[in-house]
Amino acid sequence: MRILILCQFLFVIAVFISTIRTIMSLVIFLSQQNNAESIENGKNKFQNSESFVRPLLWNLFYTYLFIFQHSIMATKIGKEIWIKIGFEVIQRSIYVACSSFSLSLLMANWQRLEYGSLWVFDTEQNRNVWWAITLMQFFGWMIVLGGCVMMDLGEMLGLKQVWNCYRGRADPMTKKSKELQSLYSHTRHPSLNGFLVIFWIHPHMTLDRCVLAILLSAYMLGFFTMDNDDYAYQYNQLIRKRGNYISPHMSHWLKLN
Repeated sequence: MRILILCQFLFVIAVFISTIRTIMSLVIFLSQQNNAESIENGKNKFQNSESFVRPLLWNLFYTYLFIFQHSIMATKIGKEIWIKIGFEVIQRSIYVACSSFSLSLLMANWQRLEYGSLWVFDTEQNRNVWWAITLMQFFGWMIVLGGCVMMDLGEMLGLKQVWNCYRGRADPMTKKSKELQSLYSHTRHPSLNGFLVIFWIHPHMTLDRCVLAILLSAYMLGFFTMDNDDYAYQYNQLIRKRGNYISPHMSHWLKLN
């Protein structure tokens, strides 16, 4: 039993390290601003259809592969498959590992289409634009990070599941309120606004980036199904936490304003 738990710990730690590495690569992949050569290419039109059709199709394939994996494994049936074969404790970590792999596969095989860009801003010549876009990208990633922390990062990565198993405790999700579980089912990652900023605020909107932004934005918006009860729960939590950190006098002043 101890050997099994040790193996589970080693697996989730490896997944955690791999996921951090993938996230760092994703930050560079989505937020890195292009050099002068790519900016100059972006001002030109396509030379022929063959120069972008095949790369575009491959990009679509890897994007849909990530979306398919990320969606199917998150369904009830997808989770039950791992539970039935005895991987209940590390089911969440397996999901994170597969998501990290499919995302890494997308980034490693992505083919840039620099010709025929929707818009191009030369940030090397205009530092004000560079700073403005960099700050907005930073703001977007802070929203993503804050959302992950709010949603219990340890549980999302599968660390708490293994720790609770070692301590003889129940799955951490069973300890959460029904309202929070409902919120999780409607929006597992409360970082929609952050990712929209990251996808669309960029100085060089190439065709491949535009396609990626459209597909991932539509995918995230399609799974963002919060209802009035979810908003009410978040509002009540905000009021409760505000009461813990703000003095009664200041809280009364905020209500008046």
